[in-house]
Amino acid sequence: MSSSQFGGKHLAAIGSSSGSIQFIDVFTGKFEKELNIHNCAVKCLEWAGCDFVVSAAYSSSITANGSVRNDIFITNVLTGAKTRLRPETDESPVQLLRVSFYQRYLAIAFRNDPLEIWDLFSHRLLRRMSRKCPIIVDM
Repeated sequence: MSSSQFGGKHLAAIGSSSGSIQFIDVFTGKFEKELNIHNCAVKCLEWAGCDFVVSAAYSSSITANGSVRNDIFITNVLTGAKTRLRPETDESPVQLLRVSFYQRYLAIAFRNDPLEIWDLFSHRLLRRMSRKCPIIVDM
């Protein structure tokens, strides 16, 4: 839930199985907007400030070694403009997205790979934790 410049409305972002994100006013229950971001089901969704949302998706077809192609986008709620945060590669599925309190950093946790820390302003990978780092389950 976030207070947006969407006329001062309090919006909830809801990811769908078709890859779209719907924005609903939490006080009135009124549908406000829908953005088509991904080609497959939205798996993770996190607000990154009042006007941005970070979302992750991957197709349900997992390869024999358990890898998928993760899609992670930062989307401007007002304009609908989306920016891919990281390149698509075969890797472990994304399990968790968390944005820092001041909306500067993003933590991405994977099912079988180490945690990554990204700078949301420059869209750069700051740190990939070592393989010795325990797998993150919840933050």
